[in-house]
Amino acid sequence: MNILFMCKKISNKEKAIRIINYNNNKIISLKTDKNSLDNKLARYITKMLLKWHFRADKTYVVMCDEFESNIKVINYIKSILENIVIVTDQNNLLKNDYIYINEYINEKELKRKDIKVLVIIDKISNIEKQKIKELIEKYKVVDIYSTRQNENLDRFVDELNNNLGTTIQILDKIELKYYNILLVFSQEYINIKHNSSFVLDYNNSNLDVKSNTYLVYINNKEKIEMLLRKLDINSQNFKCTKLGKLCIHLKWNNA
Repeated sequence: MNILFMCKKISNKEKAIRIINYNNNKIISLKTDKNSLDNKLARYITKMLLKWHFRADKTYVVMCDEFESNIKVINYIKSILENIVIVTDQNNLLKNDYIYINEYINEKELKRKDIKVLVIIDKISNIEKQKIKELIEKYKVVDIYSTRQNENLDRFVDELNNNLGTTIQILDKIELKYYNILLVFSQEYINIKHNSSFVLDYNNSNLDVKSNTYLVYINNKEKIEMLLRKLDINSQNFKCTKLGKLCIHLKWNNA
């Protein structure tokens, strides 16, 4: 069993590859820039090194977010290593959001009839639709701000308002002071800070501090950070829940 950490190279002084042994497992860090995988020499060296060190053993591959979204990088690694598991982030905020919302409501001693929710989106997929339907069953005011014009959103809101008698508004601008709870699905409009509001960014699984993967990470934090320091990698390159998922794969610990 082996582990491959892949992250972006920040400076030319950093070593492209570092190798350590831990409990009879080989752990490698591969640092590269955006273009190196398109460089024939870099690809050849990477291929030879990884094949030499990993051969046919099972390899857990942990990529920084930037690489994980790059299909070319994933396909290239898969072409080199036969037996791999790509360790992905586990984001359960859609399921666990009520825990953190209720904590805020109880802490502020809010009455549900007085709660006003703003949902911030880039698009209106089934995920956003389902969450909005859940919200309007619980709270007095649920409005939407979209970073893009969207006819499907207009139709969806019109149907809800007509069929359920709701008064959902699609806003042209955000009035932060008016809302108690801000729920962010948008990847474009995420830098929201307001002291009197609760803000939950569904894109950031690190906010799911009571999820199993996050708790497993916390229980193994010292061990993980020790390994990453030896590899000269900053743990902030990876989401906590992804590192927790790695620990679960390795059967290091359970929360």
